[in-house]
Amino acid sequence: MSVTLSNSGETKNEFAVVIKDFVPKKDNELNVTVGEIVQIVHRIDKRWSIVESKDLGKVPNVNLKLIENVDREIWRGRTTKAHKSEDPLMLSFSQNEFIHITEYNTSGVSSGIRNFRYGSFPSDCIELVETTEKIYEELLQLLLSPDLQLTIALCSAAPVTAADDIAKALINIFEVRGNTFSLLRSLITEEAANTSSASTLFRSNSMASKMMSAFGRITGQEYLQATLRPLVKWISASSTSFEIDPAKMVEGDIIEENRRNLLEASVLFFNGIRRSISNCPILFRRICYELQQAVVLKFPESRHSVVGGFFFLRFLCPAIISPEGFGVIPSDTPLSDDARRALVLVSKLLQNLANGKLFGSKEAYMVPMQNFITSNQDDINNFFDELATLTNEVKTITLLTVPENDFREYVRYIHVQLDRYYGLIAAKLIPSAPDGTAAQVTSGPLLHLKDILKRLGPAPDEGRLRQRIAKLSVQGLRKETTNLNNILKNEKKVKKGRALQEGERIKLAKDGLAISEPQEVISARRLTRSAPSPPVNRH
Repeated sequence: MSVTLSNSGETKNEFAVVIKDFVPKKDNELNVTVGEIVQIVHRIDKRWSIVESKDLGKVPNVNLKLIENVDREIWRGRTTKAHKSEDPLMLSFSQNEFIHITEYNTSGVSSGIRNFRYGSFPSDCIELVETTEKIYEELLQLLLSPDLQLTIALCSAAPVTAADDIAKALINIFEVRGNTFSLLRSLITEEAANTSSASTLFRSNSMASKMMSAFGRITGQEYLQATLRPLVKWISASSTSFEIDPAKMVEGDIIEENRRNLLEASVLFFNGIRRSISNCPILFRRICYELQQAVVLKFPESRHSVVGGFFFLRFLCPAIISPEGFGVIPSDTPLSDDARRALVLVSKLLQNLANGKLFGSKEAYMVPMQNFITSNQDDINNFFDELATLTNEVKTITLLTVPENDFREYVRYIHVQLDRYYGLIAAKLIPSAPDGTAAQVTSGPLLHLKDILKRLGPAPDEGRLRQRIAKLSVQGLRKETTNLNNILKNEKKVKKGRALQEGERIKLAKDGLAISEPQEVISARRLTRSAPSPPVNRH
């Protein structure tokens, strides 16, 4: 039976098997073969659907047959004998293989999936075994165990090239299960213990750094939108020139005017960020607290810069430079080269302010902006201290919502990595004997992992999974609320703050010159007016 569609529109988690080869005649059509499994992404009409396999494209509905239980394993079988067939809709396999069974009959014929191909086979060729989902739940319990031995070992063993995807998968898994804080705290403690120089703390491509970046992207999108969107939109709409590098200035630019414009913009961003502290995600503040506690004894001079390294280097500044990539503005919003350059320059100033470092000869054109850093150093240090201070507010945290199928993909990806780096993980978990050789392991997470991997059978295809992981997006964001009294208190603060902003005049000091911020610039934060008239036009 082919796919029957009554209405056009989006579909979710529907899969089909190709029952007839289709050779595309147009660029937007997809080549599929009999037995191939595809996911139906979009129903165009009764004749066509957009499907995804190795690529994305249109396929006629008559070439497809809907199948169930593709994304959820109800039965799992191990082949007891080989089976070969020339029929493209029948599966062929060897003895002792695992098959994802989508339809099971005790006698006659069953259906299932092997190597991303769908087909039927004689039921007497298989025996049912425990499902992958049941074993995956056991694996999750091992990953989430209080000591986090296996998870930390994986993070230590994985190479930098795999760190981004592993970090994304683990953060999603731990967020859904409510264990993110425990994971990040363990990584923070280990990073601090193994770092010999404060200057490299959480600034390398370590798994701890990757994990914290992933955490920020996944859980901080609403905060980024509320804090940065008005500022980014003002920059984008402005025709003012912010370029201060003589090598990149255009004819008609006046460098002193441009420096003044950049200084004004940087102050707007900094003040907007300072005011946002009450809206900062609660777990972010807990992480900042843990960062300070982890380094204050070993590197007391870095109590502020370590918070800045996380909050600015790993979170805010990347979102300022690439606002469409972090959901600050819609991904299809055009951002001119000039606006992008302005955001980069603002980010440079904010990052150096967070680091407490002045510009040097490497970026000599930024040196005239040093006053922004020196005059705001106390303010940003106070901001970091407040950010890292835990309050006694009553807080309710709703955990991240990840679609079930997406969550399963993250778990499968971690399965792949545990299987791939098992040897390196073992080296991390096996203690050394007195003579320096590896001790005999008779219990513990390594033996448990070995048993789980054996029962799971061959790991999924990593290439396909990486493609899937890259496309997954968080459907629900962490939500945070306080008790009713705190909500009402915060609402009063917001109203009072807005009233003050109406008449606010920001005074900027640059080489002894006081610069008044135009009222239109302040209004731009609320996006109720267009950008201010430019003092210098771009050419």
